[in-house]
Amino acid sequence: MFAWQLSSLHFPAATTANAKAPDATWYGDYGGYVAIGYNPAKVKVAPTSFKDLLKPIYKNQIAINNNPTEASAAFCPVWAAALANGGSFDNIHPGITYFAKLRKEGNFEPVVGGPTTVENGTTPILIWWDYLLASEVNPRSWAACLLLFGSAFSAYATAEAMTAGALPLTAIQIGSFLNGNVIAGQQNVGKALGLGMVLIIAILMIVYTLLQRRAARWLR
Repeated sequence: MFAWQLSSLHFPAATTANAKAPDATWYGDYGGYVAIGYNPAKVKVAPTSFKDLLKPIYKNQIAINNNPTEASAAFCPVWAAALANGGSFDNIHPGITYFAKLRKEGNFEPVVGGPTTVENGTTPILIWWDYLLASEVNPRSWAACLLLFGSAFSAYATAEAMTAGALPLTAIQIGSFLNGNVIAGQQNVGKALGLGMVLIIAILMIVYTLLQRRAARWLR
């Protein structure tokens, strides 16, 4: 099962005083941290800093979400690397030097990293905004879980074959009731269970579709 974990790179959080102009001409709408996201099924030793990412164990594993010269989601990791390596908001050069070294070491892959590349192991480590890692990647895992649950929940043949009808699973009970194996006064129990199963599966599929749409937004 795919999971997603974060190793946040924390910098001083904005406070009320520095999140707005003294004359109230502007204010910070929202913000987040640049973070290191990784697939724990593929990455056995969790990276916790930019320095860690230079280690040989992360060879061909690291990506960012686009080209830094074209997308802010990719530019900000370079800036974060600058801050982590002696740079400043006025000096991004250490970040550029860092990524050049990361590429020279063979750890950085110049591809558009995302949920798919992390899951399939092409680039199991992604440097991105923490809130995007949480909102755009995690829904894919929940969607997969819902789909698997829905398939198992509604499968009569599999349940019957694995339990020989010995366990009172919902799918088996429905089959038994519909075949006439009922107690007096319970003639409609099978139909009621069947309707309940249909409603549960319908709800699962609606939630699954919504999660998939949410997780796929960044690809559009």
